[in-house]
Amino acid sequence: MSRRLGKLSVARQPAAPIEPAVSREAHDPERAELLLHRASRLVELARELATSVEGGGPAQLVVRELRDLAEASFAACYLLGPDGKLALDAHAGDVSRPRLRTAPAVVERALARLTYARADLAELADLRARHTPCGGAVAAPLMAQGEPLGALVVATDPDHPAPLDLDLVATVADLAASSLANQRRLATTFAEARRDALTGLANQRAFHEHLDAVLREAQAAGTPLSLVLFDLDDFKLINDREGHARGDRVLRELARVAMRSLRAGEEVFRVGGEEFGIVIAAGADLAARVAERVRATVEAEARLALPTLSAGVAAFPTDARTKEELLHRADLALYAAKRAGKNRVVTYRDEEHGSRGLTRAEATLEAIGERMGRAQIRSIVLSELSGVTAAIAELGRATTERGLLETACRQIASVLGASACSISRLEGEVLRESTAHAPHPLRAASGWGVVLGAAPLARAALERGRPASATVADRAVDPEVANALGEARMASVLTLPLLLLDRPWGVVEVFDARPRDFSAAEAAIGELMVSQVAAMLAHEQHAESLRRLYRASLVSLSDALESRGGGSPGHVEDVAALAVDVAHRLGLPAEDVRLVELAALLHDVGKLRVPAELLAKPGPLTPDELALLRSHAEAGAEILAPVASLAEVLPLVRATHERWDGRGYPDGLTGGQIPLGACVVAVCEAYSAMTRAAPHRKPRSPRAAIEELRAGAGSQFEPRCVEALVELLDERAANGRTVALRRPDAA
Repeated sequence: MSRRLGKLSVARQPAAPIEPAVSREAHDPERAELLLHRASRLVELARELATSVEGGGPAQLVVRELRDLAEASFAACYLLGPDGKLALDAHAGDVSRPRLRTAPAVVERALARLTYARADLAELADLRARHTPCGGAVAAPLMAQGEPLGALVVATDPDHPAPLDLDLVATVADLAASSLANQRRLATTFAEARRDALTGLANQRAFHEHLDAVLREAQAAGTPLSLVLFDLDDFKLINDREGHARGDRVLRELARVAMRSLRAGEEVFRVGGEEFGIVIAAGADLAARVAERVRATVEAEARLALPTLSAGVAAFPTDARTKEELLHRADLALYAAKRAGKNRVVTYRDEEHGSRGLTRAEATLEAIGERMGRAQIRSIVLSELSGVTAAIAELGRATTERGLLETACRQIASVLGASACSISRLEGEVLRESTAHAPHPLRAASGWGVVLGAAPLARAALERGRPASATVADRAVDPEVANALGEARMASVLTLPLLLLDRPWGVVEVFDARPRDFSAAEAAIGELMVSQVAAMLAHEQHAESLRRLYRASLVSLSDALESRGGGSPGHVEDVAALAVDVAHRLGLPAEDVRLVELAALLHDVGKLRVPAELLAKPGPLTPDELALLRSHAEAGAEILAPVASLAEVLPLVRATHERWDGRGYPDGLTGGQIPLGACVVAVCEAYSAMTRAAPHRKPRSPRAAIEELRAGAGSQFEPRCVEALVELLDERAANGRTVALRRPDAA
């Protein structure tokens, strides 16, 4: 009888077969309880791995659970580094970490051959030489999409040697590999999200995270901290006269020159379009010297024809007590440098030179303060703030991405008193409208889009990371913008960049039918609301990534179950995909669709309590064997019961083997007593099973399987579910997604 061990049963080189420790005590109540305990822990492990990505400790979680589940003396996880060498990542048990630092021989062999390896005498001697308690050991490679990530090793207690359950090791290895691969993908995404693609510098997000961290340290230690903000002088003229390609080259060269002028412990960030920042753990005097060094180096690069730099410096705690104050005052100092003639460094409080350039800025702030003191102005400001707060709260009530974008359009237009608002998503080089409030004539048709190069305001907003506005009342307005406004029957537009993880996602365009200059304050309010939209979109994407990781873990568990019975991996995932589409076709709410998918992935989890040789038996089952096999429906619900997050899935898992005519199991439910989600899973599982090869039968053709389903509608299957599945399969066939199918009653 052929037995498979998870997804890693094929070795790169011929290796001695490893027989799984198939239990022959499956009818023993104690053995059944052990299987139930293990199955529950495996499901819980899958859930914990799905939610532990941010914590960075899946390997430690895996080795701890593997040691406990296998009743082993120790377990360890080794991961491949960039140099191709194995390094200890986590271990559990009474063993010294230094002695495990280099990978044991059995781990090296398992990874070299890409197959499970039971330690031979020499490899056991190697483990014991490290003072590791072991009577026997098995190593399992960790593979993801055909690539090795590392290996697990688990050892039995020398005083109570028991054969290791290789099915258990296989399942844990699959779950571990899936989680580690997703963690690496997220880590790569995390790093990419903090790096500016154009200049290679750390970006705005990394800047704020770094500033937050070092400011906390400075506050705790009572040490000074300074912020330098640089801005390229007259950079807009380069873009306008020489084009954006030249502007991009200037930014790249500036980044290279700036990095070359810095010393150890100094890092430059791209904070905005042509704005850069450096955080320095020192007072304003030293920070000003660093800024002057960068400014002078850039000015000296005459051969590169770089524009000059202006810089502003502010220090904590002398100039500012909070992050917001520090940013604001460094920006004021930068503004003063610009007003004083550009190509210079100005500190917020330059006691030696008096800082005349800041006098105007400070006087302006004082004037604003005096105006705020008037009751009438204060009332207006508070009213505006109240409106913005209410609008942001309304954004938080959206439950879908589409709903969020629609709400954002309405609220932004309302807060800014505009005629219309639209949000367009960037797809490559095309801006395609996602949603709009009071849509204008140009965008009445769905799928409206414009090449980014033909949208100068949108292009400028995305490249600079700042709002851009225009009005037909301005004689210098870009002709393309004026033409677009005219066709849209609008007179003014404010374009706001929508950045997700500091990458261009799209633009928000606020239109007004009246000639209007959008003020800096209005642009700031728009930016605030767009930043809230971006944060909510990022949260939804992160939540979706965790849901995908959780699902991947459950798929690995289900594939391991299929392997135990001689089935082929992928069956359960196929069932889940069909079930989701059928549930949508039946009009089930989104939350019910999610439960249907989970039920499809877990509907056979109770087979963990069924002996592997029974699952793979090619011939007819005896009455006792059939009863044991059918017990998996109840066992599945019992296995999932300890997992609180799966409580709503339990009724569906328990009922997936019920029949519409009441002759199913385990409860003999009939008709409407069966949860509709369970009916969906049942019909999809039947179709997938019939069209896949099994140890005791050949696969049926899609048409033959459909005929069988139609014959069972109203007796075995819920009729609506059968019809919905057949319609789905016909639709897929028409779209070329599957082999051509015809309805059984078609002519």
